[in-house]
Amino acid sequence: MRVVFFLWDFGQAGAETVVLHLSNYLSDKGHEVRILTINSKDQLSQRLNTEVRFTTFNKKRIISSLIPLIRFMRTENIDCFVANMWPLTVVSVIANFFCSGFRQKLFLIEHGDLGEEHKNRSKLFKFFQRLSISILYNKAYKVIAVSNGVGEDLISKGLRREKTQVIYNPAYPNLAEHKLNDEEGKKKWFKEPYQRHRHSKKQKQN
Repeated sequence: MRVVFFLWDFGQAGAETVVLHLSNYLSDKGHEVRILTINSKDQLSQRLNTEVRFTTFNKKRIISSLIPLIRFMRTENIDCFVANMWPLTVVSVIANFFCSGFRQKLFLIEHGDLGEEHKNRSKLFKFFQRLSISILYNKAYKVIAVSNGVGEDLISKGLRREKTQVIYNPAYPNLAEHKLNDEEGKKKWFKEPYQRHRHSKKQKQN
């Protein structure tokens, strides 16, 4: 399976650390993994397995990545494209509209409560954020939330409940108290949504 993780950059933050752990885990299991970033900041790639590829668009604005992203989606043979965090998730859905058949490969992951993160923003900002989620998030194959609170926040903004799956973050000790639980957490991140994804593809082929 060819998996691409899409991020703003590869700095030492929470979502990036999750991607680091999951990329190495999938690589160890024999999958082809690629990390794609918009910005060139990189503090973690040296900790990746040698088989994991790291690519950056080297852009300073998210909107500047749209055309390169469309080209990337069209030319790369991808099984699962995992976009991390709003508004990169929004750009990914928009790019997907220009790539026939890509919707079944598109997964969105939200790592934080957007309502809490942006509570001090203007009403206009919140309106357009809610609008983007209610319209575009429902166009992805699946939306993964790292907690029930994050999932409920997205649902309150218009995401359909059946599109949402809560899978707790496998990269932190409070959610994975020892190595065995950490391993099980990583398995759950990919086994559950991607098995359904592959089963759906087989049903359509039959």
